[in-house]
Amino acid sequence: MGWIRLFLAASVVVAHNGIRVPGVEGHLAVLAFFVISGFYMGLVLNERYVGNTLGFYVARFLRLWPSYIIVFLAVLMFVSPMDHIIYTNYTAAILVWLSSLTMLFYQTLSWFGLEQSGDLVFLNINHLNDGVSALINATHMQQMWSVGVELCFYIVAPMFARKPKAIMFLLLIALGVFIYIKNALFFHHPLDHRSAVSSFWLFLLGMLSYYLWRRIKENKRFDGLSPITMSFFGVAVSIVCIAVAWQFFNNPYAIILCYSFFAVSIAFVFNATKKSKVDRWIGELSYPIYLIHWPIVSILITGHRGSWVWSFIIIGLSMIASVLLNFVIDRSVEQYRRTIAS
Repeated sequence: MGWIRLFLAASVVVAHNGIRVPGVEGHLAVLAFFVISGFYMGLVLNERYVGNTLGFYVARFLRLWPSYIIVFLAVLMFVSPMDHIIYTNYTAAILVWLSSLTMLFYQTLSWFGLEQSGDLVFLNINHLNDGVSALINATHMQQMWSVGVELCFYIVAPMFARKPKAIMFLLLIALGVFIYIKNALFFHHPLDHRSAVSSFWLFLLGMLSYYLWRRIKENKRFDGLSPITMSFFGVAVSIVCIAVAWQFFNNPYAIILCYSFFAVSIAFVFNATKKSKVDRWIGELSYPIYLIHWPIVSILITGHRGSWVWSFIIIGLSMIASVLLNFVIDRSVEQYRRTIAS
């Protein structure tokens, strides 16, 4: 699924540079990432970390944290320090630094903001989102909210990843919660826009997609599907799903249908591409691109928002930095992750 992941990462970059067109939208691309993450967590917990939950947690930490902390510290030292406004409130400063250094509950930094008086406020009223800057803006790594959401899922995933009936039961509950939130709350409400509560169903869909793949791989009719053809198919499905979800963004049922279709499609794409080293390498670049692009967009290249040319330049710069980060950091810790898995 490497090409899908690369496309989704590029969609986030383009969206953060001020471009939104049907099929290319940052927030909806992140939701698709959650489905893919659920698929891979189902895969590794059933086939690599059976009876080794601690190993799973350590391997996830090693996959995400080393690259992140290098980028985060580089941004603070060489680009822009932490926004000084957080030091007007000790609680805010502790919360920001704790999440920034551990990545845990990073999404909660977008739930709270500091008023001019220095008071910490919960951004559960629509007008506050317009007048109060969220704490996450102080970190210069606003995109990391989604990793905070993923970490919440990783914490609980071992409890049910090997129990498909439990996954389906939890999915029904999570869908009900999602529908309620979409109907009852405004988009930027903390429980809607950047919340594990409203996103949990996407991870569960991804886990069910893993179980679908287990059935697909037993059917020899699907063995001859071309990895390249299925990669293009997967990207095309991603574009269609995001375009439709964007058109019906306020309709929770339409969004559920879109991502359900996406979840089904990735099972077939993975079956065709799972042995491709090129596809795997391309997929490994998606996380470093996601890490690196925001400082480039928000701080280094700020005068070209809305430009397709500069969007591709930013994607190119992010990819170059991602390749370096992948070889210098990720490859170094990969051997430890494999040791833990075995």
